[in-house]
Amino acid sequence: MPEMSGRDCLMKLVKIDPSVKVLIASGYAPEYELHKEIHPPVKGFLHKPFAIEELLNQSRSVLDSD
Repeated sequence: MPEMSGRDCLMKLVKIDPSVKVLIASGYAPEYELHKEIHPPVKGFLHKPFAIEELLNQSRSVLDSD
């Protein structure tokens, strides 16, 4: 994203809706571990590149999570 980082985006989403469910897509696995520990809204992670089926499955899982 050219105007903000993924972390900044996550923080804005949480500010708008603290119960937001977030699925992170990144080429860097450590980013998921960091966000998962610090930000409970992070419910899942997709490692790039990913297949559309993975996106669909993870999206469903995140939407169904508590």
